[in-house]
Amino acid sequence: MKVNKQAGIARADDDLVHFGGVSDADIQGLGYVEALRELHYFLLLADHEFTPHLNHEHSEFRWFKPHNLPHNLNRPTAIAVNIGLIQKALQLA
Repeated sequence: MKVNKQAGIARADDDLVHFGGVSDADIQGLGYVEALRELHYFLLLADHEFTPHLNHEHSEFRWFKPHNLPHNLNRPTAIAVNIGLIQKALQLA
């Protein structure tokens, strides 16, 4: 799926529970920010936290509550928060 490729999400064909039971239909595009580099942001609705399989473009992931985001965000992510992509995610959830 194109959204999976843009998000850097990879699933093995033999995964028994894909993304902790979340289907591709639950991945929604939120928007993108172009600052230093272009970053795309997605909302993935899940009943519980899980460990995704990241591709070569990513080194780590973390789970955060919307009201408890870290203060040291990279510039594009700080812009995404400031333009309301977190609020958009909360409205879609």
